[in-house]
Amino acid sequence: MAPASSRRLLGLETEYALRYSGWGPRPGNDQIYDALLQAISDEVASEAGRDQPEKKQVFLENGGAFNYEHSPDRPHHGLVEGATPECRSPAQLLRYQKAQDLLLARCLPRAREILGGLGYSGEIGLLKNCRDAQGHIYGAQENYEVEVAGGLFLVFYRLGLVALLPLLIVHFLVFWTGALLLLAGLFLATLLLLTVAMLVPAVRRLPVVRLFARGEERALNAALGRLQLWMAYIELWPVALPLCWLLRGTAFRSIRRQAGAFLISRPLLSGAGSVEAGGRFVLSEKGPGIGQWMRSSLHRETRPVFDTGNLLKQAGRFLGLRLSPFLRLFERRQRLQLGLSDSNCAQVAEFLKVATTALVIDMTEAGCLEDAPRPKQPVAALRTLIRDPTLTARVEMEDGRRMSGLEIQRFYLEKARHFEAAGDVESLETHEILDLWEEVLAALEGGNFDLLIGRLDWVTKRFLIEAGMGKLPSGGDREAVEKTLDLRYHELGSGYLAEMERVGLAPTLVEPEEVERALHDPPEDSPAQFRGRLIQEYRHSGVSLEVGWASAWIGGRIRGRVVDFRRPPKAP
Repeated sequence: MAPASSRRLLGLETEYALRYSGWGPRPGNDQIYDALLQAISDEVASEAGRDQPEKKQVFLENGGAFNYEHSPDRPHHGLVEGATPECRSPAQLLRYQKAQDLLLARCLPRAREILGGLGYSGEIGLLKNCRDAQGHIYGAQENYEVEVAGGLFLVFYRLGLVALLPLLIVHFLVFWTGALLLLAGLFLATLLLLTVAMLVPAVRRLPVVRLFARGEERALNAALGRLQLWMAYIELWPVALPLCWLLRGTAFRSIRRQAGAFLISRPLLSGAGSVEAGGRFVLSEKGPGIGQWMRSSLHRETRPVFDTGNLLKQAGRFLGLRLSPFLRLFERRQRLQLGLSDSNCAQVAEFLKVATTALVIDMTEAGCLEDAPRPKQPVAALRTLIRDPTLTARVEMEDGRRMSGLEIQRFYLEKARHFEAAGDVESLETHEILDLWEEVLAALEGGNFDLLIGRLDWVTKRFLIEAGMGKLPSGGDREAVEKTLDLRYHELGSGYLAEMERVGLAPTLVEPEEVERALHDPPEDSPAQFRGRLIQEYRHSGVSLEVGWASAWIGGRIRGRVVDFRRPPKAP
């Protein structure tokens, strides 16, 4: 695949579910993650992250990162989240995503050994998917550097941020005063309660006192986690709500209006496929959980297509006495995060997902999609399209037209061809993207799904499930077998798609040698290049290094220096 360069930074975030099977006690997912981190640090150079001290975060020498994603009240039930380094082209991004997958799969045996030394003798595995057997949704997100707004909307956006500053300052003073008083009160109340419990046996039977008994560490940690969760909500809600509405009114308006139809029909290309309760097959794992067009709250269960959670977190850092993340919100170019994104195993699907989206964003910013179809009810239209594997369902547009997902995709493909012909394309790989998009779309339009086995995840998974059901003995539990096949498809390094790649039934777009290099070498012309170089240079230096996405501290917080990754760091 031809190399390419772009003015736009791209990135993927992928959550991997942890699997453990075996006799005896089960380690917590946090223990499995710790074992994985130890194995990763034996394989590549790494440094602890500074962006999210509440999480176990580590940055790698290729500029990417891993962290342990969990709810504070359930610390033992988290997921492994991997983030690629910032890349400059879809082909480059695919290479680093495959390197991330390879690193995790390669470290699994060593992690098993580490857990075995702790007394856990079972097998561990990772699932690169977005939905578990109980229907819980997690998974992937995409990041694209875009213009947050233009013209008057950019002015209103920045004025809104300025107006938010007094609220941030007042809330900072009120919150931290209240938090300190609350924590002092809880400490004194706990001390008094434990003292009374020592003197009065009946008090020891109270549930709140039993939390402090020996062997109740998990229950106590869960209770403290719930307190932390509530305090986080109280801390962020007064700021998050006005910022959510400011973003809904001013941010990413052109992309939401002109690329919306593309995104709701994109699961035809990039959907991972899933079996819902009752045996219904849908094109997307993440799609059924989408509840909003754009984020309007902090609710974890309210999953939007356009997710502004990253911008809310930047503003929230002000409450932790970090001003620079908030000031970066004033910049014209921001990170657009897409929540409607499946975790792809097939390389063709993963490449098409990012490549076509980046191209549509290019066309939007160039003003070439003013006549794009606009769904009348985007979220409802998305659900209609993903629940129809025949691809014949139609959804209503604002102008009264009813279009199928294939017709919507065809519209954007033809627009992209005109865009290329007009010479407005910067990427050298655009011609290959358009040819691949045309080839896949033509096969879907002609009903030639056999041509797409191993190339599109939902087509491949549906074929495997139907083949497996054909061999199911009479009286077998169809729903359980379907879900087992569904999950088995996503096993990292050993799942059905991985096996198909090994025997040549699923095409690969990146060479193994490229993936190996991507394990160690960060992408050029990217903030990740400077981050990765620092990690490599200071690996054995003994100098303190704290790494983040935007900057790093070298030599400690008091006497050290800060390196901004948007500018080349000075040689040590």
